[in-house]
Amino acid sequence: MTETRDRRRLELLPIELALIVALFWADEQGWIPLSKTPFLFLVAWGSMRLRGVGWRDGRNLVVPIIAHGIGNSIDFTVMYLGHYPGVGS
Repeated sequence: MTETRDRRRLELLPIELALIVALFWADEQGWIPLSKTPFLFLVAWGSMRLRGVGWRDGRNLVVPIIAHGIGNSIDFTVMYLGHYPGVGS
């Protein structure tokens, strides 16, 4: 129980949210050159390091990640072709 409680570190949450909001705002202002993805990755990596969590800790998430990627690919393809999900044609 203490290991789970230590990893939560709720005092970091406002800082993380502020960093994410600042990144989206900076991108909207045109200060992020190409993509905000590398910067969001750095925020996630720093958050995990401060919490003492590694990329390989916990459950094996390979199958859900692959399923999510396949689902997103299908959704974006359908949207690109002009058939938006949930909208009658």
